[in-house]
Amino acid sequence: MRKKLTTKTIDALPAAVGKRYEVRDELLTGFMVRVSSVGKKVFYLNTRINGRARRIKIGDYPLMSLAEARQKAQGILRDISLGTFENSAAGSPGRSLSALIRSKGTHKNWTVPIDAHYDKDLHI
Repeated sequence: MRKKLTTKTIDALPAAVGKRYEVRDELLTGFMVRVSSVGKKVFYLNTRINGRARRIKIGDYPLMSLAEARQKAQGILRDISLGTFENSAAGSPGRSLSALIRSKGTHKNWTVPIDAHYDKDLHI
């Protein structure tokens, strides 16, 4: 469903019955609020990065106001268009284990045996 999101309309959104639902903003393309079955409201931005569809979490309502969330979403869209956006949210959800291993090198380069002197102790 598409609506002009205002503080009043967000406050008036009822908790989802069963499955969560999304209300998309008419003013900012891709900006939306998702309402869960317990009534929690979270701002998201749907966009494409390098040809892949992405849903980026902006923040929880009412901890983040609608104006702050819109401003943050516009900043993210600007960064994406300039090519400088990196999803650096807490924990870096975009980073997989394989990406971490590629950035560190092979596992042999960054692991240490339990007993670092095990090869010196073996005199047969």
